[in-house]
Amino acid sequence: MIVKIDTPTRNDRKRNVYTLTPAGQNIFENWLIQPSESVQLRNELLLKLFFGNLVPIEVNIEHLEKYKKELESKLSSFRAIENELSSINSRIFI
Repeated sequence: MIVKIDTPTRNDRKRNVYTLTPAGQNIFENWLIQPSESVQLRNELLLKLFFGNLVPIEVNIEHLEKYKKELESKLSSFRAIENELSSINSRIFI
């Protein structure tokens, strides 16, 4: 399914490069089209908010603002990926 390719390096670092065989490529593509499995997440923020009445409200607000910034950053990344994929798809189907 994968094959190791010997590649020369410019320095002393040993580097292993692998490529997919045709059978490996087929399995990989089939895996890509399958629905994702359910992910069980442990969210420390939710636990902290659950016990948030034990700390000043400002602490909870800080946690939520930080989380909001993280989510906005992820959303920005996802939108960039979406735009890139749209661009690639439009070039493929022209």
